[in-house]
Amino acid sequence: MKKIIALILAICCLFAVVSCTKKPDPTPTPTPTPTPTDDVTAKIAEISNMFLSLVPTQAKTTTTTKFGIVELNTVNTLEIGTVDGADATKLTTVTEMLSDVKGGGHLILQNTQNLWYVEGRGTSTNKGRTWNEEGTDFAPTPGSIKLNLVADYFSAKEYDAEDETLTLTATKENAANVLGTFMPDTEISSDVVITITTAGGRIVAITIAYTVPEKTIEYAPDSEYPDETEEMTIEEIDVFVSVEYAYDYHPITMG
Repeated sequence: MKKIIALILAICCLFAVVSCTKKPDPTPTPTPTPTPTDDVTAKIAEISNMFLSLVPTQAKTTTTTKFGIVELNTVNTLEIGTVDGADATKLTTVTEMLSDVKGGGHLILQNTQNLWYVEGRGTSTNKGRTWNEEGTDFAPTPGSIKLNLVADYFSAKEYDAEDETLTLTATKENAANVLGTFMPDTEISSDVVITITTAGGRIVAITIAYTVPEKTIEYAPDSEYPDETEEMTIEEIDVFVSVEYAYDYHPITMG
């Protein structure tokens, strides 16, 4: 996607300071002034350090695209665990797509693909019936999941201490720098909004939301005649990426 316009998210939270005493104070106690949440720049640095050790045992990424009345979802579920006592990783990808059947209405097709890695066997795409012994583990390693959280890259930054959620708006000049390794196949050319939720000193969720504006493209309706092109207008597309992380090991099935 060549152009991305951010969906603006902003969350503000102030704490009130309350004091209690056992006996009334004869001198009226001034009404306390609410104090702001933790310094946002310091919080960005803290969460940035969390990425260095981010190795979830389960990561579920849902990418939702909406245009007109159509909504398509792609769900990638990565699991790390064991198969018969051996270290294993499983990736399941469920993709929704529009059928190319001509006519009125929309027909959504669903495709599911699986990839397994088992230590000592390699990788398999057919539930272990055959193995590629040269296949390597695709589980995340410390530092492999990363957002480049440089405070100066963001035009807006807010932290909600109650929900432990950091909300950032990356400027269009710096969006690619922030998301380069996290979304390497996406070319960023406008602002993008990111939220990061933590719990217990770990990152548990990341969301990214943006809009692709309406545009006109040229395409060849018949692959045998690539020079004969037609124009198609693609309406505005809303994109929402949601990632959920978990950290418990569990057995992985080959089913």
